[in-house]
Amino acid sequence: MLVLTSPYNPQLVEAVKTLPYTERRYDGIRKVWFVDPKHGDKLVRWVEIYIGEVVSLPVVSLGTANPVMKLVEVRYIGACKPRDDGSSIAFGLVGKDWSIIFPEIVLRSWFDSGDPEPEPTAAQTLYQVLGVKKSATQEEIKSAFRRMARQWHPDVCQEPNAADVFILIQEASSILSDVNRRARYDAGLALQKAYEKQQKKLAKQEFKTVAVGYRSPLRCGAILVEGLEKLGRVEVTKILAWEDITRNGKILVTSWPMGAKEPVEAWV
Repeated sequence: MLVLTSPYNPQLVEAVKTLPYTERRYDGIRKVWFVDPKHGDKLVRWVEIYIGEVVSLPVVSLGTANPVMKLVEVRYIGACKPRDDGSSIAFGLVGKDWSIIFPEIVLRSWFDSGDPEPEPTAAQTLYQVLGVKKSATQEEIKSAFRRMARQWHPDVCQEPNAADVFILIQEASSILSDVNRRARYDAGLALQKAYEKQQKKLAKQEFKTVAVGYRSPLRCGAILVEGLEKLGRVEVTKILAWEDITRNGKILVTSWPMGAKEPVEAWV
């Protein structure tokens, strides 16, 4: 990676910020920018324009990502946003740094009923609301309800839509905990899936859409991931485990109130 250090210049800062977010990172402690080497020519040009210095580009290899497996304590996960390649990603807060990247497809694969290739535009099912697979046992559904209810209870969670999500969690638990209602719901899901498959055939055209704004049902956790490390960040390729963050017998719940500049934490 390239390291850019210079006297503060707002125009240079704005220029660097035009680079894709995943290809540049600012270190507030060292007050330097880390930038993917493929943008080296741009940096040289900007330094000459805004700082008035001619610098030589060091000989570096193009940025390569190192495969890693690590346990990260993520304090908050934001909303998924689109990036230039058409995919969608969410950033996770580790300590004070947004240093972990969750592609939407990875989050959906973990939460969306275990489907390895979930439809990005698909509506959320009741199983997804509770973060369980369709094959979940009644005991697993009860456990998932307790976990989600704890995270989203309006008395604790300060997300703007906490009350609505909490009601949906209760509805999901009510339906999936009843054997007969669950069977009818599963039949409806199967019918809907068959209908959507038929509609795709009738369309006779290929297209790709990416849902913007997907949110992880859980906002924090001690997460075991596989991924690629680059510029001090890890882009997750697979989630292996997701546990609650605990301390002295209590569980961490994080949320982001409307208008706040950072998430708030509560131990329940």
